[in-house]
Amino acid sequence: MKNKGFGLWIRGLRFVSLGSPISCTELKDKAREVAALKMDRQRKKQQIDELDSIVRLKQAEADMFDLKASEARRESERIQRIVLAKSEKSEEDYVYIGWFKLL
Repeated sequence: MKNKGFGLWIRGLRFVSLGSPISCTELKDKAREVAALKMDRQRKKQQIDELDSIVRLKQAEADMFDLKASEARRESERIQRIVLAKSEKSEEDYVYIGWFKLL
């Protein structure tokens, strides 16, 4: 709290003491300023809430894509194992047929 002449100042707001009158116009101007600041603050709060919502949505989307990528990776590994098994089986059959022809 500071005393800067004509009234008492607290956090940038002037409170009138008995010896320093403030005009009605000045009070109305200050009331409009306060209302405008409150509206601006509310608008900024809404913007922050919207951005938070977008961030949560994008995070959920990223998690979904991570899950899909993991599923695709597992499917790829499964198919590779099948191909390897079939390749080995084919090789065994070829060797078996080769031995059979030699007999």
